[in-house]
Amino acid sequence: MIEFLKKNSSDEDLDIPEMSEITNIVKNLHRLNLPGYIMLWEAIFSIARGEGAKSALEKFLARIPWDNLDSIEDSERHWFHAKEKQEMKHMADIDDIDIEGDIPKNWPLTIIEQPPHSPSLNSSLLEIDSASLTRPDTSLLDMNLAACDRTPDGGIASDLAAWTLTENTAWCNGFCSLFPTRDVRWGLAANAGAIHWFHIDSDGFGTYVDVVSKNGKKLWLVARPVDNPAAFFRTNLFSLEDYTMEGPNEHKFIIEAILLAPGMRLYMPPNTPHFVITISDAICVGGHFYSSSGIRDTNVALFQAFTSGGHITNTAHAASRVLLRRLAFLWHSNIVLGQNKDSDRAASHVPDFTTWGDVLDLLVFCSLMELLNVVDHETYDVSWSTSVDDANLPAHPGMSPQNRLECIAARKKSREMLQFFFSHYELLDQHDQAADGFGDIWICYFVRQVAGLLALKKMAVAESVEGAKDCTEVKFQRQLQYVIDGQPRKFLAIYHEPHAGDVATFAWPDSETYRVRPLADPKSKIMFDLTGMTNEDRSYFRELKQGLDTEKNSLKGGKLSPRKLKKRKRLSSLSH
Repeated sequence: MIEFLKKNSSDEDLDIPEMSEITNIVKNLHRLNLPGYIMLWEAIFSIARGEGAKSALEKFLARIPWDNLDSIEDSERHWFHAKEKQEMKHMADIDDIDIEGDIPKNWPLTIIEQPPHSPSLNSSLLEIDSASLTRPDTSLLDMNLAACDRTPDGGIASDLAAWTLTENTAWCNGFCSLFPTRDVRWGLAANAGAIHWFHIDSDGFGTYVDVVSKNGKKLWLVARPVDNPAAFFRTNLFSLEDYTMEGPNEHKFIIEAILLAPGMRLYMPPNTPHFVITISDAICVGGHFYSSSGIRDTNVALFQAFTSGGHITNTAHAASRVLLRRLAFLWHSNIVLGQNKDSDRAASHVPDFTTWGDVLDLLVFCSLMELLNVVDHETYDVSWSTSVDDANLPAHPGMSPQNRLECIAARKKSREMLQFFFSHYELLDQHDQAADGFGDIWICYFVRQVAGLLALKKMAVAESVEGAKDCTEVKFQRQLQYVIDGQPRKFLAIYHEPHAGDVATFAWPDSETYRVRPLADPKSKIMFDLTGMTNEDRSYFRELKQGLDTEKNSLKGGKLSPRKLKKRKRLSSLSH
């Protein structure tokens, strides 16, 4: 960003601070809970809109509480003074690679100069003056834009709908997790020639992006399967045996290219491999979202990114699970409680069970809720470990009590949704015979998800591909076993059948489809553990209670201080 300001400064007497000076100042701003990086990013946008570099920097300086920056040297505070220009340095944390020459040859491209622009998306046409970066190998990714929220419109973002429609309800109020804006709103800046190899966006997110610099252009190359549309659900899609991030992977992908220019917005579904080439210097803003209509792709892409993120994606957003949990509360309020039935906004984000596809969306989402603990970064991360290798030690500090309780609540809601569906609907096969929805469909489908997830992890370990930090195969299998041990006997019987683990795809077989029919007389049999807890949760609370009992015994006969008594009461409330 500083190189950008240097390039765009027309005042010869204006000297921009060096990178080390900026880093020191921004770190101090962060210590004071001030958004230093965002303040700098806003300065760039001011210049992109035509404001002079000097004016933008003066505004930035005016917002800094200099008296509180006790570790800043006086020489670093005095930015506007003449001195010899220093050679600009390349930022060390840039992921993208510069290429020489034109777009790679022999790609099966379909160039679309002006993709169809749906009026329903209601994208604003931004008129922003041209802005160029400096070096041909510079590309800045994932600039957090908490102060510049640009939400998807057109009814696409189910996470936003869920957030507003469930606000101030149980587990969706001011005492619960906040909307993870910094994870899902970002900016990009790149020079002409910068390239970003094939990847999928992290954590099963869909993506939208706008080019905001007037002359910026990006070639967005998106992949679709060569054969079966369900090919992207295969567990070996990104195996190193026949996939390279440099592309074009013609045996797997058909590549289509979109020339993204100012005034255009790109919406990209989850689980979409894509390859990006910056045609001319560009500044973009964008974000991520979850959409109920793409929940099956979200499920697969989240599993892929968690187990093999070092190979197939460029970042990780652990806070994304907050949005998925919130979606569970929306679905439950509509499906089980019958709320927002007349709301057009809610209707487009909740399955209505008129088709077999709606049922599959429910099953895959509920299976994801069952596996929330397994695919949570906090379950494995050893915070104090600085080793480049994953630490095969217990997680520290582990899943936070708030995170755990919200996961349990979301899992409880998902089990209640399954209970409601199988009590109020029946599934008819191609011969109009009623199937055992719980035993023959839900159990079989969940076995497929668990076995497929384990297959992904084993493939990643065998190919030495990094996944979530400190998620070793031993720790991962232990967490998965907690889930398996808590399942009914039929699940265990199917899961332990010979070759049950040889799952090639997460998708339900196309040949097995069912028709949904409401029941005149709902069933009353309870098929699910409606506590929402897994065996791992129960183990956690047992250990917590044992620790409290040990403390109680050690202090028997003594008197607890008010502070210890308050802490003990708080921990005790979490264990019940």
